[in-house]
Amino acid sequence: MVDDKTPHLQMPLPHPSNLLGEDVLRLAQALTLADAAIKALQTAMATAQNTLGTHGHAAATAAAAGFMAAADKAKLDGIAAQANAYSHPAEHPPSIIKQDAGNRFMTDLERQKLAGIEASANAYAHPAEHPPSIIKQDTNNRLVSDAEKQAWSNKMAVGLWGHAGPCVSVTDFNVTPDANAFLMASAATGAPNATGWWLVQQMVHNNRWKTQIAYGFAGNDGQIVMRQMFDTAWGAWSANLVVSDAEKAAWNSGGGGEAFSAF
Repeated sequence: MVDDKTPHLQMPLPHPSNLLGEDVLRLAQALTLADAAIKALQTAMATAQNTLGTHGHAAATAAAAGFMAAADKAKLDGIAAQANAYSHPAEHPPSIIKQDAGNRFMTDLERQKLAGIEASANAYAHPAEHPPSIIKQDTNNRLVSDAEKQAWSNKMAVGLWGHAGPCVSVTDFNVTPDANAFLMASAATGAPNATGWWLVQQMVHNNRWKTQIAYGFAGNDGQIVMRQMFDTAWGAWSANLVVSDAEKAAWNSGGGGEAFSAF
């Protein structure tokens, strides 16, 4: 008889060389062993099922594995993939800031310079000269022309007797400055005569009282006459030296001008 058996449970197997009666017994023995093995498996499965249904598992901790709590699951779902425990610093170095046209760093010196510039300031360069047209004039500050300045420079200072430069040229000895002055004219209105030149020394008390002494030259050589203003009215020219009747007659007949007489 051939005694073949299964590889795991070693249950008897039939064999063609065996007698039928022998294999029937062997099969019966194999079925009995199989029945026992199946029963044992059922019992083990029932026990395992009961154990799984009633056993409690603790939540996982930092030191021990366990189930995940609902709060932990919610927290995990809210964390992005590859996230890390980044702690944002209180300050950043300027080197990591990306600047653009609207955002630039400023040094302390630049900021100090900017603080010293007034709002709406411009890069004004003051010219070396200004045209007269931009000067605002008033009663105490007026611009004068070169001609006006020259005319004033040629006039004698008020109250001076000395000859401080050229005589003042006039056209009318009746209308003169209200000041001591040296005057000069040829054929002027108010002159001792209508021809020749006269130098006139004028002494003034005020605009109402004046004395003029006229010295003739260039046609009136040697003649010296004088006159006075009394309360704005001019008197006649008269010789202020003792002269002969012939000289007096010659002067009086000189023609034109105002007549004058000896004292």
